[in-house]
Amino acid sequence: MAQPSAARQSSEARGVQYFGGNVEEAREVVEGCREGSVRGAECANAEEAIIKVEAEERRRRFLGQ
Repeated sequence: MAQPSAARQSSEARGVQYFGGNVEEAREVVEGCREGSVRGAECANAEEAIIKVEAEERRRRFLGQ
């Protein structure tokens, strides 16, 4: 698996909104955080985005949308 942080040129962390629109990338970042290859604010931002996306998916299934 590619290390998402290695390819990034900017030292600024991507936000929750970015990861909310790029959930697969968020999952890769979270995996990297668990392995120790990714650190910093992106770990929390990616995890928060995943939680929000999954909650919205559960809500839609519950409401039958």
